[in-house]
Order: sequence, then C-alpha cells, then structure tokens
Amino acid sequence: MKKLLFINHSSSTGGAQRSLYEYLKLINEDKKNEIFLLSPSSDNELLKEFRTINFRFIPQFYNGIKSYYRGFRWFLLIRETTYLFLFLFFCIYLKFAYKKFDLIYFNDITLLPCLILKFFFKSRYVSALRSKQRLKKNFIYSFLKKLCDKYLFKIISIDNDIFNSSYCLNKTIICRNIFNFENIY
Repeated sequence: MKKLLFINHSSSTGGAQRSLYEYLKLINEDKKNEIFLLSPSSDNELLKEFRTINFRFIPQFYNGIKSYYRGFRWFLLIRETTYLFLFLFFCIYLKFAYKKFDLIYFNDITLLPCLILKFFFKSRYVSALRSKQRLKKNFIYSFLKKLCDKYLFKIISIDNDIFNSSYCLNKTIICRNIFNFENIY
C-alpha cells in the first residue's frame, strides 16, 4: 500500500479541484493506496470523501503570465514568506504524525515553496502545471527551473500550450483533465 499526499492550494471548488477529485477517484478505485489531502479547508464538498489534513497557510509563488509579481504585488511575498515559515513548523508535525509518504503531489506549480517538505520526506514529488508560466530569463525563472530540475520527479501539464511553458520540458508530460460525465447527464 502506497501512502500518497496531495496538496491542494485552494478551499474553493474550481477546475483544479475538480481535476484533482477525478484523479483521486481513479487512483483510489482499487483502494490499494492510502490517500491524504492537505488543504486549507475541509469545506470543499467535492473533496470531502478523502482524508483531509487541514492547514490554512500553504505557501505559493506565482510566476504565471497573468499573475507574476510586479508593482504592489511584490508585497504579497510578505504573506507567502510568513506562510512558508508557518508551513515549516507544520512539516515537523506532518513528519511525526505520518512518518512517510511515497509520493507528494502539488495541485499547481505555484506550490513549489512546499518543496521544503524535501527536508522531512524522501518522497517523489510531482506537480501539476495548470497555467502558462513566464519564461523570461531572470533570477526568478532560474530559481524555479533549478527547483524543478533538482526536486521534481514529474510535471503534469494540462495541455500542449501549457506544456510549452514548463520549466523542465524533459520532466513534463501532458495529461488532459479527466472528468466523469456519468454524474452530469
């Protein structure tokens, strides 16, 4: 039995959460995996059926084409740095409470600061890539590329367009969103 940790960055129900839900259902179909979901809230109706570990302060770093840091947005880094510090202490709790995870999955590439888990868990790390990233060659790009090269096992892109903006094309695969239409019609 594999022990899997999925980190979700949003408490709302949107496309990323719906996609995560469908992946989790497929992975857990045969009940051979022990799945844990780290999320800011357990109020998400879609993800309620999975074992949720609640933690509100999940750090993120945005470098998307539409949501990168510029102007006053740089002040958001104060919040994210605080979240990273709190997340560090939470990692200690996770280590004592759950001992190990075989795989840790980030539901978005913005969750790369969560790689701090690497100090506590010798796991494989996988990240979803859900939006086009800025590929402007600067310090931020170089830093994120280095993190991906060194610590991520795979990056899962949602389509060809997004794939082309990956920091590590050699580690990136395309996996289109999987939806179960039986419940819709």
